[in-house]
Amino acid sequence: MLTTTVQGRTWNFSHAIGHLSISAEGFLFPYSVVTTDSGFMYVLSRAPDPKEDDGNKRSQPNFKR
Repeated sequence: MLTTTVQGRTWNFSHAIGHLSISAEGFLFPYSVVTTDSGFMYVLSRAPDPKEDDGNKRSQPNFKR
C-alpha cells in the first residue's frame, strides 16, 4: 500500500477502480467522484474532445460498495 503525507494529512492508497479509456467503459482524467446513500458511484472525467458538448464525460461504473 502506498502511503503519502501532505501538510499533516496522511493518504493511504488502497484500490484502483476502472481503467484509462476514452470510451464509455473507462475514465479519462477523472476529477470528481460522488457516491449515493444507496451505494452507487458517479464519476465526472474529461471528454476525449473538449470541443464536444461541455468537455465532460459522466460515467456510472458498475461498482457497489
